[in-house]
Amino acid sequence: MFPRSTTATIGATTYWLAFVCASVYPEFDNRPSAGIPAFVLAWPWVVFQPSTAPSLLVTGCALLNTALIYVFIGTVSFLWGRFRQKGEP
Repeated sequence: MFPRSTTATIGATTYWLAFVCASVYPEFDNRPSAGIPAFVLAWPWVVFQPSTAPSLLVTGCALLNTALIYVFIGTVSFLWGRFRQKGEP
């Protein structure tokens, strides 16, 4: 049952922490390319936003990615457990 998947929770949390760190980094580094890691982590949804979109909208894109990562890893973990149970005598 993947709503309680530890693997999915660890994967989604790792992604979210990476995004938060990448979002905070431009506050400490004023180079023009400092915000690129946060942009890449919010991909592909951020591409559909206007260039004047507020940062809260970009954070929403990252939350959508976090949910999708959780569901994907949880589903793979669930199916992996089912296939392993079938193979055992």
